[in-house]
Parts: sequence; structure tokens; C-alpha cells
Amino acid sequence: MSTFLRILKYGRPYGKGLPFYIISTVLHSFFSVLNISMLIPLFQVLFEDKEVITPVEPTFSWSVTYLKALFYFRFEETIFLEGKLAALYFVTGLILTSFLLSNVFSIWSAYLIAKIRVRNALVGPCRVPHRRKASLRGPI
Repeated sequence: MSTFLRILKYGRPYGKGLPFYIISTVLHSFFSVLNISMLIPLFQVLFEDKEVITPVEPTFSWSVTYLKALFYFRFEETIFLEGKLAALYFVTGLILTSFLLSNVFSIWSAYLIAKIRVRNALVGPCRVPHRRKASLRGPI
């Protein structure tokens, strides 16, 4: 356990940048998945010919299915009130926004990890004490 804590001591300089890197990577992944999942409504508008019915608003609950039902309610409401072209604009705008945010968080996470690597705070200090010990011992 003491060896593990001694190794963690060298990771202190990473403590400031690593949480932001993890958050930006998770957000990049979230918006990438959202980007792909937004293609389903896009294809529904383009290729599906179904009868337009009055949408019914879902009842509130703390779940992912509620969020999905709410999105489809808004989507069908847009089709019902404004037409398929407006719904196509709506979904295309969501896809473009999701794509933009995904790329912003991807670039931000790459910047943060590069900033952390430049510091070279973990490997550099670990090597220095061992180099001193190796030079004191002489050649092997």
C-alpha cells in the first residue's frame, strides 16, 4: 500500500487537468452518440409516410424513456403544426448542434491531454531518483 501511495504522489500535478479531461471526453462521447441517434428521426421524416395524428404529451418521470418520449412528442407536434419540412429543419439543426458540440469537446479534450503531457510531471520525476541511484552504482 505504501508503494502505491508513493506512486500516486507523482500524479499530483495531474490533479488539476485530469477531471476536466474526463468531463470533456464524456461529453464528446455523449454528443457523438446523440449525433448518431438523431439520424433515426431524420430518416423517419424523409422516408416514412404515415398519417399525421395529434400528439399526446407524455407524463413526467425521471427516466430516459420520458426524455425520449418528450423528444418524439415535440417532433410529432412540429410535424402536426408546421409540416414535415419544419420537422426536417428541426432535426437537422439538432444534428448540426450535436456535431458541433461533439467536435468542440473532442478538440478541448485533445488540448487538455496535450497540456498534461507537456508537463511530463509523472514520468520525469519518477526517472530522476532512479538515474541518480544507477549512476552511483556504476556500470552493471
